[in-house]
Amino acid sequence: MKAWTPDFNLHDEVLRTIPLWVKFPNLPLNCWSMKALSKIGSALGNPVYADDFTTSTVIISYARMLIEMDITKPLPRRVKMQDPMGNKIEQEIRIEQATNEPGTSSMQLRSYGAQEMYQDTQFIPWISNFSNNNKSRTWVLWDLKIFDFEPTDIDDQIIHGQVRTHSRLLAFGFTSIYGLHTIKDRLSMWQKLRQINSLQQGPWLAMGDFNAVLNSQDRQHSTIIQDMETKDFREFMSDTGMNELPSIGWDYTWTNNHTYSRIDRGLVNIDWMMTMPSLSIQILEPSFSDHSPLKLMISQIHRKKASPFRFFNCIAEHPQFIQEVDQAWSTTGKMGSYMEYGIN
Repeated sequence: MKAWTPDFNLHDEVLRTIPLWVKFPNLPLNCWSMKALSKIGSALGNPVYADDFTTSTVIISYARMLIEMDITKPLPRRVKMQDPMGNKIEQEIRIEQATNEPGTSSMQLRSYGAQEMYQDTQFIPWISNFSNNNKSRTWVLWDLKIFDFEPTDIDDQIIHGQVRTHSRLLAFGFTSIYGLHTIKDRLSMWQKLRQINSLQQGPWLAMGDFNAVLNSQDRQHSTIIQDMETKDFREFMSDTGMNELPSIGWDYTWTNNHTYSRIDRGLVNIDWMMTMPSLSIQILEPSFSDHSPLKLMISQIHRKKASPFRFFNCIAEHPQFIQEVDQAWSTTGKMGSYMEYGIN
């Protein structure tokens, strides 16, 4: 949080602050708790979450966190801290991603020291909807080594575009969702999603924070969910034929440590279900945020090409060939029915 001042400009603040992946090489093991990592990250900016390897301590050679940092200020190379035993430590910092200048639509890709930040020529692109109005707060980043993302529609609650792998084996529509907090404000979001559904050709995934419940069991330890809370969401699902992807992991995606709600989810259309029916969303540990990150692992599907029709001339030399063909052609039945026959 930042204290309000009369000259506060939210647009300028969003341009200055971007999420950066930060590595802490050889971080002492007694600093790996969520509380300790949160304090370390807070010294650099606003910690968002730690990656899977850090939270599960699979890799202990470094800790890795996503931190929102002010890129208009010199980025540090080290941070001074004190471990739980009272020992003072000067911890090395490695920034993985940073913009080449504030407000551009590209991020540098590999690991950097703070002074070399602007010297690399490889980029990972990102797009945000912060330019629409002060309610917008969505970022979409993609790895150019794997995907191309072509944004086609951006407003204060969604970023929509087309995703394609370089191999062209996989292509689908993707919509990043951040629904506003009131039923009235979300009406435009449902209308926009209906419009996308009518125009989308092929698989479509709409994923993110809808800020709305869908089922009566989507909230615990709070007021009973009313029909008016689920009405718009249910009507959208019915009108478009969208389906919710199954999930594994946590049952709820948001909490204030008292109330638990399921307001983050992934929805797909029938084309997606036909192409990738077995995919599930993983609901991760919330870590620093009050929301649980959603993770969807997409494997490229290798579609089997249709085999061409082949007729082997030797079949016609079979003594029963004419008899079998005559019998098959003389069989009565409905057009398009399945006929089974063979040559012994």
